Amino acid sequence: MVYLALGTRLFEKCWANTSPQHLAKKELFYKVLVFLLTYMTYVGYHMAKRPITVVENSIKFLDCSTNGTEAEMDPDHPCNWAWVAEMDGQTEEKAEGLIGNLQSAYTFSYAFFMFFSGMVAERMNLRYYLSLGLLLTALATYMFGFAHTVGIHHIWYFYLIMIFLGMVNSTGWPGVVTALSNWLGKSGFGTIFGKGTRGTLMGIWNSHMYLGNMLGLTIASHFASQDWALCFMYPALIVGIMGGVIYLFLIPQPSDIGLRNPNEEGLPENVSNEEEKAISFLGALKIPGVIEFSLCLFSAKLVSYVFLFWLPHYIKEETGAEAEYVSTLANNFEYGSMVGGIVAGFLSDQTEGLNALICTVMLIPSIPLMYFYNLLISDTCPLVLTDNGFESGACYTTNVILLLCLGMLINGPFSLITTAVSAELGQHQSLKGSGKALATVTAIIDGTGSIGAALGPLIASRPSMNTTNTIWMLMGSAGLAIIFLARLLKHDVQRVIQRFRKS
Repeated sequence: MVYLALGTRLFEKCWANTSPQHLAKKELFYKVLVFLLTYMTYVGYHMAKRPITVVENSIKFLDCSTNGTEAEMDPDHPCNWAWVAEMDGQTEEKAEGLIGNLQSAYTFSYAFFMFFSGMVAERMNLRYYLSLGLLLTALATYMFGFAHTVGIHHIWYFYLIMIFLGMVNSTGWPGVVTALSNWLGKSGFGTIFGKGTRGTLMGIWNSHMYLGNMLGLTIASHFASQDWALCFMYPALIVGIMGGVIYLFLIPQPSDIGLRNPNEEGLPENVSNEEEKAISFLGALKIPGVIEFSLCLFSAKLVSYVFLFWLPHYIKEETGAEAEYVSTLANNFEYGSMVGGIVAGFLSDQTEGLNALICTVMLIPSIPLMYFYNLLISDTCPLVLTDNGFESGACYTTNVILLLCLGMLINGPFSLITTAVSAELGQHQSLKGSGKALATVTAIIDGTGSIGAALGPLIASRPSMNTTNTIWMLMGSAGLAIIFLARLLKHDVQRVIQRFRKS
């Protein structure tokens, strides 16, 4: 028997005398509830990882500013001051390299533990799993800011915190995708133009990561010039509260409250308990499409995370703007990403799963746009900084439009693969009705992508990687993402041809 949380028991009392005619309303209520809870859960997870990208650009953490022409021309001129002892007295290049190592410690830790998180999630109650993950994420975030409060200056403390944050942050994705997919099934909340809405809803739902990024950036930017400890402590408080809410209200699957699981539609009635055992890692790899989409996400997430971590630094490098103005401009990439996820999900629904074709069509135009963006901001139409921020005009407007487009085209496929594609592969027909593969498949796909997310910023932070080289790397990675989908793309094109012949 499943033990229901306090909040769920209160809701069940309200629905106690529900007639069979109103079961659909009860089911819709809980679908919306789980949708919102998992949405806010991942807003919290992403909010926790963003303050470091703001704090690293704050002079309260690292001050490498130069006041004289002679210092500006000397590449070996040491930074004026740094919070971390190992950065103090180092050149700006070496200090920023150490900051890049901190980010890499997080991303590699996240990627490594992600492969295990999915298997743990398959074998554990998702309410306990996610609430514990959120509380530990809040603790890790708080401990980073705590260093400022008590005066910890050793870089190994920060390395350990970032590794711990990566580990606990990896609990989020397999848990929320599995919980939501358990409720949505293939039809979502209904139909649009006669098609299911799972992809569209997951595209809308996937905006949680961008909202979390923006909230994390905004909160951190507000406190960066005052007390950078607060950049971490306020997000930690919000994430901790969310952990309590999940513990009180999350219902991992419909069967916990006596409702039918939508993923069981069309499955044979004699599905045995043995088939419901959690799938192995190798078993998940054998599902058709898992390897191809994992490799595609490796390249796509590399591009996405370089933009995520490198873009604020790039804008600051080109313009010399303060963290607040930089984050305001960089957020346009996140806005475009939100739109891209929804568009990709809607197209997936309407094309009945031509996901490789959709990803390819979105990634191809992103390649020349990245080249054009670099050309624009560095040479053709540079941004002009005033006392009140960036000067509005044709250059600023073009910059915003390009960031919106890049966010949509790069993160549209990223969003589609990590949500609707993962859910579809986790419930593949080859599993013969087993409902214990979704978290493992999700973890494999996102874990592989996270290796790319770890490698991208690490490579981009190397001294030899100037802006032009970084852009070429991103263009090449987007091209590789398309190549990895070649076999599935061929299959999708054949499906399109067959449909036209039938019509």
